[in-house]
Amino acid sequence: MPSWDLNGVPIPMYLATHFYFCFYHVLSNLALRRAYSTFASGRMRSAFITTLVLFMAYVTAFMESLTISGFPCYGFKDRFSAYTLGSAFYGLYFIVSFPMFLRLDEFKKFSLFDAAVEALASGMAVLMLLDIVRVGLGMDLTLRLDRPCKLDASVTCKPFNFKTC
Repeated sequence: MPSWDLNGVPIPMYLATHFYFCFYHVLSNLALRRAYSTFASGRMRSAFITTLVLFMAYVTAFMESLTISGFPCYGFKDRFSAYTLGSAFYGLYFIVSFPMFLRLDEFKKFSLFDAAVEALASGMAVLMLLDIVRVGLGMDLTLRLDRPCKLDASVTCKPFNFKTC
């Protein structure tokens, strides 16, 4: 379906992002609430919840990578690395956001200011996790934009008429 795009991404996808991220996080809340209410407080419950968050984060990231590859505008040079290593890196976002979404939803009443502070703190936690993993893997921080759909809109979606994607 033709659409105006911004930075190579169809504008309706920016709006749709809200819905599918809410869906992921509502499902994670259901699982985490079940774990908190089923198991007695203690080390075993904490270990189980940690394992559950790690598992849900990786599966969510993997499934998003797998399903997005079906769209003609997206492609991976190395699918195996994108699905395995890429999903692990992307899952770092969910490792922070799943427990935080539950915290904002469940544990106390947050003002708009408190929610904004929590969101900013979560963003910093994700940035730190990404950097810790990058440094742990011995990777230099060199960025090279090698995404033709971002550099040359004519390869974003076929056919491209310079007005819509």
